[in-house]
Amino acid sequence: VQNNIGTGLGVVIGNPGILTSIVLSASTAPLGQSLIINLKKGSSYSLSSSVGTFSLAAGTTSITYTPSISFTGTDIFYVDITQVGSNRPGAGLSIQLGYYTGY
Repeated sequence: VQNNIGTGLGVVIGNPGILTSIVLSASTAPLGQSLIINLKKGSSYSLSSSVGTFSLAAGTTSITYTPSISFTGTDIFYVDITQVGSNRPGAGLSIQLGYYTGY
């Protein structure tokens, strides 16, 4: 379980738009329980709020979500890992954000 993964700086897309896909992939599937992330956005980590919780089911290595999450050009996305699996944690997690900015 880890808050604000990566560099801690989050991800800025730079133009307003809509988040259209979220792909969770793991080189090692979680076992027992799902791997769960909380996607947040805001002007800083401390001021960010959740825009959705997404999970990679136990025994699977990939899933694609198709949300419709709007964002501004200054919004920063952050990821908290809230659960990693119970019998065996998922490993090698990759998170891909797909978006449309209209440009």
